Parts: sequence; structure tokens; C-alpha cells
Amino acid sequence: MPDDAKFCASCGASTQSQSTVSETPLMSAVTPVTPVPPANLAAPVAPVLIDSGKHAATQWLRLVNYFIDNIGAWIFGLVLSPLVTFSIIGPSNLDNPEFLVENMGAFIGAVLISSLAYPLYYIFFEGIWQRTPGKWASGTKVVMLDGSKPGIGRIIGRSFARYIPFEAFSYLFGKYPYGWHDALTKTTVVPVSYTATDIQAIDVHDKGKGSVWMIVLAFVALLLPIIAIIGILSSVVLASLNTARVKGNDAFVKATLVNVVGMNELYYDAENSYKDVCKNENASTMVMSLASKNVDFVCNDSVDAWAATANLSDTSIWCVDSTGYRGLRTGELGSDLSCEKGLMGGEVEWFTYTSPLDGFSVDFPQEPLVSVEKDVPLGFDGLTMDQSFYEAQDEMSYYSIAKIVYSASLMESEPKDILESMVSSAIDTNPSNKLISSKHITYMGDPAIEFVSAVEGAFFSGRYIITDEDTVYSLLFGYEESSYDAETYERFVNSFKK
Repeated sequence: MPDDAKFCASCGASTQSQSTVSETPLMSAVTPVTPVPPANLAAPVAPVLIDSGKHAATQWLRLVNYFIDNIGAWIFGLVLSPLVTFSIIGPSNLDNPEFLVENMGAFIGAVLISSLAYPLYYIFFEGIWQRTPGKWASGTKVVMLDGSKPGIGRIIGRSFARYIPFEAFSYLFGKYPYGWHDALTKTTVVPVSYTATDIQAIDVHDKGKGSVWMIVLAFVALLLPIIAIIGILSSVVLASLNTARVKGNDAFVKATLVNVVGMNELYYDAENSYKDVCKNENASTMVMSLASKNVDFVCNDSVDAWAATANLSDTSIWCVDSTGYRGLRTGELGSDLSCEKGLMGGEVEWFTYTSPLDGFSVDFPQEPLVSVEKDVPLGFDGLTMDQSFYEAQDEMSYYSIAKIVYSASLMESEPKDILESMVSSAIDTNPSNKLISSKHITYMGDPAIEFVSAVEGAFFSGRYIITDEDTVYSLLFGYEESSYDAETYERFVNSFKK
């Protein structure tokens, strides 16, 4: 052992006891050193994004698409709506209230399908060609973000997403807009020349910086259709209200004159004369009610006759008289005691009459006179019939419709035999009557017979139609031989809808 060696008092002691060893002067002199990286190790550098030069369709192109396709969708709707309505309901049933009520489901379905013209326009064009007329004009197409063609599900989603409120405004900001119906379906619109590789290089979230003027212009452009739609709807509503007001006023005038007819007949029953019928208390009340609507009322009377007129909204004159006439008159009443001198001649002034009793509609030249007969005996086997008569006339012709309902079914015989027997029974009432011609036809799916006859010096063209197993409609058009007008006859009989 060397002379300068020392004994270690800690040798052999537990390691736990070493924690209590105090720091030596040598340990306190040691200073921690920070490691220095090698000189050739570069510091991390932030990644640099390189613009691929490929972008989605610009804001201008999307605006062109928007305008052209809105016009296209409107035209598409004009074509689709009548096609759907006619195919489901049928054009002959559009003005038949009873049919529409009975087939309300079909009517609502037609309306709903017609209202979907806007999305169907996009589904049709984009689903087949990836391009609408607007996109053809702007040289763009709709694609998936990977450049592939969108499936029909995506196209349907895009089309209906356009219904989202204010969705069009999502394209206002950015030079390369990525709107809601794009983002929701993961599609976009690109120039038609782009390949799949070009499309995959597009960063759809890099919208670029749009022009302030472009934003203002697009905003105004998007508002214009909304303003236009509101204006159109307002004008339609106002026009409809005005039309309803005019029709309401005319209906009031006609109804008031019908009441005049009834009260004047009651006056005659009490006085046995029409003298001063236009001055009685009831007539004064009618005059006041018409005056409140700014309607000019004129009434003339004598012992044996009377006539009254009132002007309608279109300045035409509605006339009633003691003969039972109710219809239009060509000129002022003056001192006339009958509407006949001023009856509308020449071209017939038609209006569509719908029977509140039997539900059918037909074009008449004036309001028809209506009469009803119940349980009329037929003279054999205890059979009876109910009849509703509708009659009107003008200066040239006589118009009549009768609904006949029998107490037993007609189907025990052939329809042709039944129709021929009805024509024969009408002719055989007088030996001088003559059947000129007849032919069997089908009218609106029902068996019918059309005929021309000479009855008691006058001529009648007409049609019998079996509409049900116990129901027949009779349409008659009476005229003088020299005054027959085939166009007027065809208009009358072919306007009938049960």
C-alpha cells in the first residue's frame, strides 16, 4: 500500500446511502454542455405549395350557366307540365270539376310532377351528357373530384340541392367558386377540355380572389330572377283577383235580373198585368242594388209585356224579358218591350255552362232555361224516367240538352238498338217528320248516334249518348234550313262533357 493511500469509509456500504454524499468541489466545477449539431445538417424547411395551374370553372362561366339553364328549365317546364297533365288526367277532363274531385290523387300527382321540372331538367341533361345547355354554351362539364363521370345518385343530389335556400349565393365569393351543391355531392364543374389528371390536380378549396365588381354583379344577377318571380306572381295574383272581381260583378248582374224575372211574374199573378211592373217596390230595390255596382239598369213595361237590361263589365248588355229570354243584346233597350229586336246575331257569343244539378258542362250562347220532370211514365211495364231540360236560343238557332234517367237498366238490349229506337220514337210523333240521316259513333268512350231530321217544319241535328246503363243524354240543335251553320253545331255538341 502506498504511503499516500487513504481508506475509503464508504466502501461496502449500501447504494442508498450514496444519495447522502455531498457534492465535491470537483463536481460543482463541471458545467453542462449543449450538444452542437454537425455543421452539414440543415434546419427543417416549410413545404412550398406549387400551383398546378388547373382550376374549376370561373365565376363568370358559372354565372353564364346559371342564366341559360334557368331559362332552359323554364322552357322544359312549359313542355313537361302539359304533357304530364294530359297523360294523367286527359285534356277533356281539365274543366270537369267532378272528375277532378273524384280523381284528386291523379290531379295532385300531375301537379307535383310538373312542379319538379326544375330538378328534372338538370337530372336529364347532366345524367346523360354531364352538360346542360348552359354548360354547352360555356364549354364546361360536371365531374367527380377524381375526374370520373358522376353517377345518377350524385346528379340527383346536385339537382335537388339547388332547392336549398340561398344556395345560389354560395357561388358569389372566389374566382373559382365551389358551391354547396358541388361540395355536398363531391362534384365540380370544369372546362370540358380537362382530362382526369388535370381534374385531380385541382384544389377545389383554392377559390382564388374574386373581383368585387364581379361579386356585386353576380349578387344583383341572382336577385333579379327572385324579383322577377315575385313580380310575375304578384301580377298573376292581381290579374286573377281582377278577373274574379269582374266575373263576380257580372254574375251578380245576371242573378239580379233572374230575380227580376221571378218578381215580375209574381206581380203579374197579383195584378193580371205587367203595367208599372218596373216601378214597383221590389224593382226599386233591384235598381238600388245594381246602382251600388255602377250598373246601368233599364226597364220598360206595358200591360202585356216587359223587358229589362243591365250592362256587364265588358260593356255588353244582358237582357231579360217576359217571354223568358235571358241573354246578350246588341244595342240599348230604348223603348223595346222585348229583347228579340236586339238579339246577338251572326257569330255566336259562347260561354261554358256547368250544370249545378247534373254536373255536365257545355258551351251555350246564353244562360239556359232549366226544367225538371220526375217519374214520367213510359207507358209500358211500369217504367218511368226523370228528365232535366236545358234550353237556350239566339236569333239563328235553338240549343237543347236533356238528361234522361230511366228506372230500369238499358243494357238488356244492344246500345245500337236502343239509340236507333230513341231516334225513331222522336221522328214517329208526326207523319210529316222525316229522318234525313243517322250514323253510330263513339263519343268520349260512350256509344252514341248522330242524326239529322226534319220535325214539324224545322230541322234538327243532334246526338244521343248512352253514358250509363240507365242514363242517356240528348243534344239537339234546331235551325231553319237556310241558316244551318255546321261550325256552330260542332262547337255545341262537341263541347259537351259529362
